[in-house]
Amino acid sequence: MFGDDRSITLVITLADIIKKLRDAREWSQTELGRQAGVSQSTIGNIEAGSRGNKRTIPASLPAIAAAFDLGTDDLLEMAGMLPAKARQRRAMQKAGTGGGAAEIKPMPLPKDEAALLAIYRDLGPEYKKLIRFDAKKYQAAQRQSSKPSPGALPPPESTASA
Repeated sequence: MFGDDRSITLVITLADIIKKLRDAREWSQTELGRQAGVSQSTIGNIEAGSRGNKRTIPASLPAIAAAFDLGTDDLLEMAGMLPAKARQRRAMQKAGTGGGAAEIKPMPLPKDEAALLAIYRDLGPEYKKLIRFDAKKYQAAQRQSSKPSPGALPPPESTASA
């Protein structure tokens, strides 16, 4: 997220939105940090458009959004950073449609998968990128052999008794 020129522009745009929201509530950076459970320096780095810690800033966005009674998607949408698919999904949700003539009902997920998906959706883009990288690495290792290569994730534990 912070490696190219486009990312720097997006961070500055997001910084402006966060500062405007904070100013509208007449909060100091310290107060926003307290409300979000992050440090004042993190808020300062975000508002300054600083790259700061590449993991701290994306990880802080859900908490900062929640401090303003917003979701992370709301905050990203305000900054013009919401991906096209997410914008389309939100538009369909607001319109109360499934997006087509015949509404397709999603298949319910098992509880453990739903919990993982909820956690994943709350992560910042950098963490999502790391998870996708690890998942692809593990998947490739499984395809090559029955044993994962060194550095790959260990196979999941079997629930069946031996």
